[in-house]
Amino acid sequence: MAKQYKYRKIITPITTYALVEPDYELLKLKERVREIGELDGFTYVEVPDSVTLPSDQPVLLIEANLEADKINLQTVQKIRQRYSVNDEIKMLRLGGATAEAKEWNTFVEKCRAEGTAAKELLVKVVK
Repeated sequence: MAKQYKYRKIITPITTYALVEPDYELLKLKERVREIGELDGFTYVEVPDSVTLPSDQPVLLIEANLEADKINLQTVQKIRQRYSVNDEIKMLRLGGATAEAKEWNTFVEKCRAEGTAAKELLVKVVK
């Protein structure tokens, strides 16, 4: 089994900082770290259990799941089709006191429930 991580590359005028991989030949490792995608400014990698990454990484590695993060992004995009961030802040200020705020809350909870269901299906497929 492999673990997934995400990180942001750091780009300066002089260099680009990215994930540092182990010396595969020196350590006689057959499996390798594999880049599996990019999403929302993050680079996603899959690290096999047999591979230990060097501890002195120039970037922050965050345990992640690319497919689940895609679902999260799709959920936010669906909400943004109807409500802007400013609209949502307004609804939060109203605190559910108006019909408009209740309608917003119902819509957002429906979107979140659909996203949660999709991620649960994802977990079942992986197992």
